[in-house]
Amino acid sequence: MGFDSRDSQLELEVIWKDEDLIELRVQASNGRYFGTTQVYDTTESLMGLAKSLNEFWDGHTPIVYEAGTKGGRAFWGMNIYLIEPSGLIGVEVILEEHGNDTGISQVKRRNCVKLEIQIYMAAIDRFRTELLALAQNEEGVASLYN
Repeated sequence: MGFDSRDSQLELEVIWKDEDLIELRVQASNGRYFGTTQVYDTTESLMGLAKSLNEFWDGHTPIVYEAGTKGGRAFWGMNIYLIEPSGLIGVEVILEEHGNDTGISQVKRRNCVKLEIQIYMAAIDRFRTELLALAQNEEGVASLYN
């Protein structure tokens, strides 16, 4: 599935790697708001996220995940929680990227978006499978959408 900012989804794509780190392009949209950032992460950390998604089936314990540095060059944060016992799940996503303005002031500019997407449990299972493949191969895309 290609990313379309009009859809409600989260997408992770490997855009660079070396022996220690991978760089991810993280994009999120809830249909109204859209954001993107690029963060560094590790295979081990992403595998840990996939494992925690496997344990989310009961929905009682929210999953919190962060990559990059909040207030640093780039940051991606995610909080997954149960909205309704029927299996409706909320995913709060925070994306940040910092850069310098090209104007006279040379003030550091902070770009940030915080949004929520809503999905069902089957989307978690599909995302976990794609995330495992992305982490193991250190390439590819993992998408969370209904």
